[in-house]
Amino acid sequence: MCDPTRMHIRGSKMKIYIGNTGTLRHHELMKINGWGNVHLANAWSYPKKNMDWILDNGAYHYWRHGLKFDDDKFLNTLEKMQLVHAPDFIVCPDIVAGGNDSLEFSLDHALKIPSGYNLYLPVQDGMDFEVVDDVCQEFDGLFVGGTLPWKMITGKQWVDIAHSNKLKCHIGKVGTFKRLLWAKYIGADSIDSSTFVQVPNGFNRLFAIEKQMIL
Repeated sequence: MCDPTRMHIRGSKMKIYIGNTGTLRHHELMKINGWGNVHLANAWSYPKKNMDWILDNGAYHYWRHGLKFDDDKFLNTLEKMQLVHAPDFIVCPDIVAGGNDSLEFSLDHALKIPSGYNLYLPVQDGMDFEVVDDVCQEFDGLFVGGTLPWKMITGKQWVDIAHSNKLKCHIGKVGTFKRLLWAKYIGADSIDSSTFVQVPNGFNRLFAIEKQMIL
């Protein structure tokens, strides 16, 4: 595998979304640099005015704590969301590492989400590339979730499938400098992580990635 840290990176700017935490100074830097926030459906808070944002369905939280996905809470969040400016996209409910069961789960839940919003289909460990390629046109983009090893192995294929269908591709939980370079190198349109506000000088990773890119 090629080492992305040794490569020149070209293309459009990769959008950064950051967990909805941090200080006032963090949020000022986000606005200045055009970065957005990630809001969780399972822990809803209203987005800040004039701040780009996305709605994460919260499935990772439930999976991590051994809990069943809370449909009622997700639908309640969708109602509250209609009172504020629209997110850049909504991550359709899914099952972490759930393979084709996750795909069926997402297809069912897509019917419950109001029209007029950009809806991204999450891809997970065990999903078949051809099957996703057949159904992804029903969505506005792909969201690469899943476990880290699987994500690193399959990420480029998912980006290619999205782009071949004229869709965007977002990769979740990309917090290290090397993974940021990897995501940009394979052509991801956007990424997210909370790491940037959780570790000292975390934003320096984002400033450094800008210097590595030839935009």
